[in-house]
This record gives sequence, C-alpha cells and structure tokens, in this order.
Amino acid sequence: MYEGKNKTALRSQQRIAEGLLKLIDEKPLEDISINEIAKTTRISRQTFYSLFETKRNAVAYAVKHKYPLVIAEGDESPSFDDICRAVTDYLVENRALLGMLFANNMDSIVYEILKDALSECDVIIPAQQEHRAELITSYTAGGLNAIARRYTHEQPNTAAGVIERSCAFLISAKSHTYLQRL
Repeated sequence: MYEGKNKTALRSQQRIAEGLLKLIDEKPLEDISINEIAKTTRISRQTFYSLFETKRNAVAYAVKHKYPLVIAEGDESPSFDDICRAVTDYLVENRALLGMLFANNMDSIVYEILKDALSECDVIIPAQQEHRAELITSYTAGGLNAIARRYTHEQPNTAAGVIERSCAFLISAKSHTYLQRL
C-alpha cells in the first residue's frame, strides 16, 4: 500500500477509499470489481493497484483514515474509564460501518483499529506484565472485536451501558489474570 507524500497519489487514495465505501453500502465487497472501483472513482486500474494492491487494503485505509478510534489525545495517558468510554462511543457511533465490515468478513480491520488504539494505552498493561504487552493488547483487541461483532451484527439493540460494562470487564486486570500463567 502506498505510504508516500505525493499529493496526487494521496488524493487518489482518498477518492478510491471514499468511492469504495459507497460501493460497499450497495453490495458486498466480493461483488465489487476493480474495474467498477476505477470507473466510480475515475482512476485507472493501474493506479488502484499501485496505491492499494487489494480491495481489502483500500477498505482498511478508508476506515482507518475516515473513522479512527482515538482513545487519548495529547501526552496524558487515558484512565481505564476513558478507554472503556472511548471504545463504547466508537462502537455506538460507527455501528453501521462496523456492521458492514463484519458482513463483508473484514473482522481483521476492526481488530487492527482496536489493537492500534490500545497499543497507545499503558493503563491496560499492569506494570509487572510489560514484557507481555503485545499479548495483552492482542487479547484485549480480540475480545473487543468480539464485543463489537455481537453489538453490531448479532444484538444491535444493546444499550451503550451494557457495551461499556462488557468492555470494562474485558479490559480489567481480572480478565488478564490467566495471562500471568503464560
């Protein structure tokens, strides 16, 4: 995937990403061709492949840039409650988008968003477990991904408070105790 600074390429990436999200609202990703993306966004197939290589990469780019999960801003580390609230707000505010990702078997994109955001939060990793930070972050992101799937795909009428309590339990040190044995 292109990660340079060329303004024309960056604008093309943005056009492709936005166009692809609109197409996915109409039909499943597997039914969308690269030709259709190129026609919709007025770019060439070659440009698409040079910028993204795959449709999945284009969707991941679109979601990460247009719908980022921001848990903490600035230098201050977020509290446990801040993390739970931010994740819950993200799930509630982006329910339709997340549902579309799950319906198109793109759970891994949701997982990556959650994992990237959590990797910035020291509070979920107990001091004595710093050497297991990657494992704890992956475990937590996987669990939150399951909560997101359940909320958006299986039980869409779940109240935000229930989601926040589920997130709190998952992120709490209690749920990480088994990791100490690994």
